Amino acid sequence: MISKVLRVPDIQQTRTTYPNLAGNSKRSLGATTVSSFMWALWLRMPQKFRMIIYRCGICVGKATTSYNVFRLPFGLYAKVGNESNITEALATQYVSLNTSIPVPTVLDIAKDHIGTLFLMTQVPGQPVSFIKGGLDMASPDQLSIFANTMRDWLTQLQSLPPPNNTSICGFLGGDFLSYRIDSRVRVGPFESQDIFHGKMFCTLRPSADPATVTLAESVRQRRYRMCLTHGDLSPNNILVDDQFRPVGLVDWQCAAWMPEYWDFTTSLWRRQRYLTWFNAFKSVFPQYEDELAIEMELWKTICPY
Repeated sequence: MISKVLRVPDIQQTRTTYPNLAGNSKRSLGATTVSSFMWALWLRMPQKFRMIIYRCGICVGKATTSYNVFRLPFGLYAKVGNESNITEALATQYVSLNTSIPVPTVLDIAKDHIGTLFLMTQVPGQPVSFIKGGLDMASPDQLSIFANTMRDWLTQLQSLPPPNNTSICGFLGGDFLSYRIDSRVRVGPFESQDIFHGKMFCTLRPSADPATVTLAESVRQRRYRMCLTHGDLSPNNILVDDQFRPVGLVDWQCAAWMPEYWDFTTSLWRRQRYLTWFNAFKSVFPQYEDELAIEMELWKTICPY
């Protein structure tokens, strides 16, 4: 049960809102080290003591390319931050329990006077960004496998039932982080698609391309499914093996319930010149070409930094 793994005060409320956190999983926690007797004993230790050990592990561990993620001994990783870490940990575990997407297993969440930390397992593979040349080095067959795997993963996310069919919100129903909207502060929630699309970050300027403005007037009338999205599909967060086959998806801090096209368009934001990446993701969901055209026009003027 997830409540035995994640020590957070509002876990019962979370399980009520998202019952699949505790059941109906495709992968059982019983098959992981989380359910082992020794780990169960460790989780019974005082939170303050666990945090001391974790922070000692950070001191002797290694930094990563992410400023708040540290590699600890025994192949474990710790992510430090504020209360939003709890939401990210829950979102990661929810995906682990309800899809076949390979994500880190969340082992513990703990808090002290400095902040919040969650402990997780390592995911195999290396980020696409670590490979010299990135996807440009992949063969056509490897690119096809990459795109097909991403299509399968995103389709699985889209199949997860949202807590509300109309609201655009964070994983637990509140605000959320989106580097496409504002990298400094969390935004939302938004009661409807119309309210969301009416915000400045989704509104074309009067100087925008007239054809795209006309297209937007039509497209904004469409009704989208609310889907769980990763929100930051980047070369840093998609891990691949030596054949460019995706084997892991990490960093779920931007996870949110968004319109179904969101993961597609945000995966291409700021990467228009990375043509291999751009074309790979365009092949994943070609049905959102109109939404992409609008977003690309928006990207000429918006600045989330």
